[in-house]
Amino acid sequence: MNTVKCVLKVIGFNLLLTLLLAIPLYIFERVTEFKYVEFNYIIYTTSYLIYFPYLYWLFKKTKITYEQKPFNTKWLLLSILLGVIVFALNKADEMIIGAHGNFNFNIIKLLSGIILAPIFEELFWRLWMTKYMERHKVSIWVIALVPAFLFWFGHANFLIGKWRIDSFLSALIFFFAYRKTSDIRYSMIIHAIGNLLIDVFPLII
Repeated sequence: MNTVKCVLKVIGFNLLLTLLLAIPLYIFERVTEFKYVEFNYIIYTTSYLIYFPYLYWLFKKTKITYEQKPFNTKWLLLSILLGVIVFALNKADEMIIGAHGNFNFNIIKLLSGIILAPIFEELFWRLWMTKYMERHKVSIWVIALVPAFLFWFGHANFLIGKWRIDSFLSALIFFFAYRKTSDIRYSMIIHAIGNLLIDVFPLII
């Protein structure tokens, strides 16, 4: 399978994910106009739980497997530092574009952001996409950039001017951690710490 065909397949699986859940969630948000904030977080969290059967099907269909290794102390500490950098990128992005948005703290949102989102998103955008493209001998630069672009596209909100360039840069950090360790848990930790700090920071300033 050549590079173009492989990348198109990856984009296709990403699009299928979007059609399955992201669009219905987006429609719900537009219809309610974010009036029911707490209920919106419940819908958001539930959507992640529904993603997992799709993820299971995807791994099984493409015969992608994962072997767990013992934790490395050096990489655990480095993951914490990289998580702080991800948080800093988010704050820098907000300062540059001047889009801070409204802050609504909710425990459901917090748990989803530090548990469900890092697990699912790293399994899909880093582990599965990396392994799938590696299997087809795709260039390392393409493997790094395509998932990062798709990850960014899934987090940007163009209608309200939130381009979320920090998401693209964060995705490259997640990829770096996975590529160096061959253990997706480190990118999950970085992702979780970044999300935790992003959600908790407004509470302490």
